[in-house]
Amino acid sequence: MYFSRALLAGMAWDGGLYMPASYPTPIGAPAWRFMAYSELAFRMLRRFARGTCRTLLRAVCRTAYRRGFGCADAKGCARDAVGASWIAGRLYLGGLSWGPSLSFKDLAMQALGVAFACLVWHHYHIVGATSGDTGGAACRAIAGSRKVGLLVLSPAGGVSAFQAEQMYGTMARNVVNACLHGGFDCCQDVVKALLGMRRRDVGTANSINLSRLLLQSTYYLALRERLVTWPGERLCYHIPSGNFGNTFACHMAMICGTHCFHATVATNENNVLDCFLKGGVCVSRTDTVVKRTHTPSMDISWASNVERLLYDVLGRSGSMAGRAARARGNSAAWVLLAHSSYRCLRSCAVSSDASLHLERAMLVELMYRRHGVAVDTHTAAALKSAMLAPRGDVQVALETARDVKLKAELHGTYGNGYRHAVPRRARHARHVSPACAHVRRLLGIPAAWVSAGA
Repeated sequence: MYFSRALLAGMAWDGGLYMPASYPTPIGAPAWRFMAYSELAFRMLRRFARGTCRTLLRAVCRTAYRRGFGCADAKGCARDAVGASWIAGRLYLGGLSWGPSLSFKDLAMQALGVAFACLVWHHYHIVGATSGDTGGAACRAIAGSRKVGLLVLSPAGGVSAFQAEQMYGTMARNVVNACLHGGFDCCQDVVKALLGMRRRDVGTANSINLSRLLLQSTYYLALRERLVTWPGERLCYHIPSGNFGNTFACHMAMICGTHCFHATVATNENNVLDCFLKGGVCVSRTDTVVKRTHTPSMDISWASNVERLLYDVLGRSGSMAGRAARARGNSAAWVLLAHSSYRCLRSCAVSSDASLHLERAMLVELMYRRHGVAVDTHTAAALKSAMLAPRGDVQVALETARDVKLKAELHGTYGNGYRHAVPRRARHARHVSPACAHVRRLLGIPAAWVSAGA
């Protein structure tokens, strides 16, 4: 499977998710510590992108990571796309949200935008579902492209005011925003239905796309090279995750770079991932019973990227992973196939932790008053997990979004002294029902698309 085909298709033609045919052999590269982020991304990407011109890959990475990135590393040098700030003891805050849209999604989306523009020869449609951050990052990366159009589906009333301005205020003619009457899961189902039409001119910018996860795995290696001081030292990442894509990117980085990682998924009250990773049990939920919280990126009923992890831990067996996925879809509650399968899941260096609203609010206030650091509610979930982790290893809580993106949610914690101006721009968004046919008609898609209907 060529990298370019996986990038443009987004999802396999049988409705499954693309996976690497094999993982490259881990390479110990001390020189990586001194590489720029763009070069590190290129070195990581070329190990998977067989059959793709290396000159093109290098140009994509250099173009993507020189625009709008500026983050201080652990020594305070504003020279790279990612950085880390010391909090206390061996606890660090991993800064991933210093891109154009103030979200970690920029680290993959900027490169995807350049890659799409370079690889397509005709007009190409990108569809994406978002709870806020993906949409803003995609708009900044793809707006203005002559060959690539973007459709962003977001839940009506489910994004913050700042995120709404980022998405709905985009004036580019190639960007269409649509608000669906439902949650994030409804939006993602429509995206999968559109991809299931098997057209060569439709792709996605969501974590369904394996290429995005490959790009995201780079920053785990970058942070490790900047924080680990002696060989064999363990680095534990605490990842605020909703759709599990960010965590699976860390899983791939463990395999490709070094095995001195551990990943902890930080979730909220919608703890389906926590239940699954701790007990091997998944209780299926509908979109209507998902709790609405101040961590909207975690307000989902199921994380589709878990199927990728199952594929890896179950001996890279598509049939076993497929049976697990079908079992989840056919029952209200299901248990991992066998005890041996659960032992494989527990041995993959991925664990989980769930937090409550009160805990996150207390940590937001603690970071602001004691350390002078303003964090958003998702980062607070990661900090709670990191602070409870066993001592001895380097603990890194990932800052996946800037606090300004969730102003209303943080105002009650910080009080009247918290001020952030939200830009006021004309908003362009259309409200539609969560039906694939309605979304196609909204875009004025030709009749051939409708006849292929999902």
